[in-house]
Order: sequence, then structure tokens, then C-alpha cells
Amino acid sequence: MITFFKNFFLNNWKRKLLAIVLAIITWFFVNHSLSATKTLSHIHVKFSNLAANKAVISKIDDITLTLTGNKKTLDNIESTDLEIVIDAKNKLDDFSFLITKSSLVSKNAHLKIEKDIQKVDPIKLSVSLSNLITEKIPVLFLKPTGNAPKGYELLDIWPVQLFVTISGPEEEVNKLKITGILKRFNLDDISQEELNAINSSMQRGKNNVVSYFIPTSWKKVFISSISNIPIDIDDPNANSLRIDFKKNDFLPLKVNIPIVLYFPSSVLSKYNPQNTVIKLDENVISKNGMYFLNKKIYAQGVNEKFIDIIKDHVEILICIEDKNNNEPLDWNLNYVNPKKLQTRFVEETLKDTTNDILKKMPLDSSEEYLKDRFRKLVKDNILFLSKNQKLKLIIKLINNEIIITQDNS
Repeated sequence: MITFFKNFFLNNWKRKLLAIVLAIITWFFVNHSLSATKTLSHIHVKFSNLAANKAVISKIDDITLTLTGNKKTLDNIESTDLEIVIDAKNKLDDFSFLITKSSLVSKNAHLKIEKDIQKVDPIKLSVSLSNLITEKIPVLFLKPTGNAPKGYELLDIWPVQLFVTISGPEEEVNKLKITGILKRFNLDDISQEELNAINSSMQRGKNNVVSYFIPTSWKKVFISSISNIPIDIDDPNANSLRIDFKKNDFLPLKVNIPIVLYFPSSVLSKYNPQNTVIKLDENVISKNGMYFLNKKIYAQGVNEKFIDIIKDHVEILICIEDKNNNEPLDWNLNYVNPKKLQTRFVEETLKDTTNDILKKMPLDSSEEYLKDRFRKLVKDNILFLSKNQKLKLIIKLINNEIIITQDNS
């Protein structure tokens, strides 16, 4: 066996070595001379020498090219390795452009277009130009999606509108001025740990609002007809952009809530206010001719300042209607003179020297912000008997007597 291998390798070794070298050279040249065809889509288009006052009406990025060239190279390139450059010098109106091999620029250091690409199937492209204008476009922030972290509840987002500077084709920019740009954040991107850290750093006072300031990386808008990358919101007020959360604290109202009957004119022929009474029991008490709910009531998601202001100006309003089949009457929590309460809430909150957020805001902005916060607190305020039991009253009118019970279902 040893003799066999010795003879195999050593006999005529010069010829065998030459054959191996020639085989390698042949393989190399054949491998690098093989041609192939490949189609690439979504190749980026760049315009050079475009007049300063002109813009391309629509972003052109959906170009598909068929390339012929070195097989090994084509097997390894992607659309992002190439860019089409269109020379728009002296172009002031719509024009046509023929995309050929000379239009391509390599964005990959390993791709040599002159060497690796033999041919590009030409494509004629129509380019529409428009006047370039710059405008401030409103960005409207919608109610966020997702869920607030545990222990917190969404209060609002502020400001609800900012502006972004947009430069682009006149038609597209004017359209955006009318429609604005809608943007919505996702609460799932905010962690409980982040809010807890903010809450821990807050100065103590009669405040239960935790403000999450929007990170700079979120303050962008994407407008596909203008740019292929997100655009920064450059409004100076963007620094104040935040989402406010209420802590889900339960605070006692510390008062018995009055119960008031309302008689629409349409029922006065059937029900006499003087003869309609509210039944006194463990749920209802009477003081000085007025009725009160005889239950300890808690509010969730509000602060002590809010409770101090509204506690003597809130009532349970029962609407007397002609219901069928002993159907329960409608009722709601009614705020007496809400405009005056709102003004007091704004004034007393502005006096809070511990509120660093308000101190950084202009007075007119902080007043509008607090008015909006008060309206949301009033709208979203839900009363509870305990942490797991909402105040759900069943109110019925039977033989001119109002009977109030708690729905424990």
C-alpha cells in the first residue's frame, strides 16, 4: 500500500503538479466569468443638482431593476447595496429620465459596478416636480393605546397638539396643513418601574399625578410622501410633551352626598314633587329636610385637593321618569357650579410651590392644562364603597316613593 501511494504521488510529479495548477486557474477564471441575471426591487432614488426651490412631488423608492453581471457578485447583493442617482440639473418642470448602468452608485465597498455589472435593463422614469415650500404642520396626539402600568390610570396627554416644520412639494405640504398629522403612543411601552421611580422622586403635596415625559426618540413623525426617514418634532413646546397618570389611590369623600330629585316637565302631570318622597332606611338618611346617602364613599384616581374642592358641591341627581315594568330610574353624579369649581382648582393648584412641572410652563399654558385636567377628573371620577366595590345604585319609584338600594351583583 505504501509503495502504491509513493508511486502515485512521486511518479511524474511535475506533470501532476502542473495539472493541478492548471485546474485551479481554469476553475478561477470560469467561476469569475460566469454571468447571471438578477432582479432587485425597492432601490432607493437620489436626486442630485435639484433646484433649491423645487421638490419631487412623490417619493420614488419603488424602482425595480434587472441586472446582468458576475454571478458570484449578484448572488450576494441586495437592493440596499445600490442607489439610483438622477441628475436634475436645469430641470424646472416635469421630465423623463432613462435609468441605465451609468445611473447606479454602489453603497457597498465590495461591489464594483464597472467590473461586476455588465448590463442594466433600461427603465424610463417620469419625474414630476413642484415648488418646494416649508410650513408648520399640526401634530395631533390621540388617546394612547395599550394599558397603563399596574397601580396607575391614564389621565391625559399634554399638549394635545404640537407643530413640526415640514419642507416638501407644495401639494403634499398644503394637504398636511389641512389634515394635520395624527400620532398615538402606546402605554405598553411605559413600565411600572419607570412610573414608580418618578413617583418616588416627586415632592410631596396634595398631588397624585405622575407625569411621564416623552423621550426624544418618540418625538418623531413619519410622512412617507415627504421623507423615507422619521422627522423630528421641532416645536419648542415639545419639551413639555408628557403623559399624565393618576395613581389609583382610594381617598374618602368625608361627607354624606345629598340626593336630589329632578322632575322633567313631561312627567309633572303624573308625578307631584310635593308627594314624592325618598324612603329612609340604612341607605338614606334625612337632615334638615334634605336627603343624604348614608354610606362611606371613596373616590379613586383623584387627589386630596380635588376632593377638598368638590366634596360640598357634589350630589346624586335622580331623574324622575315614567318607566315601564318597574324599571330602575337613571341617576348620575352631578357637580354644582362646575365652572366655579374649575376656577378654584386652577387657582389653588397654581399656588402649589412644590409642583416643578407647572413652574416650567407659561401661565396661559398651565391654566389651560389644569382646566383640562379638572374636566377629565370630573368626567372619569367613579365612586366606590370599597376597593373592590363600585357605587352602583338601583333606584325605583313605587307608589310615589323612591327606594334606593346598592347593586351588589
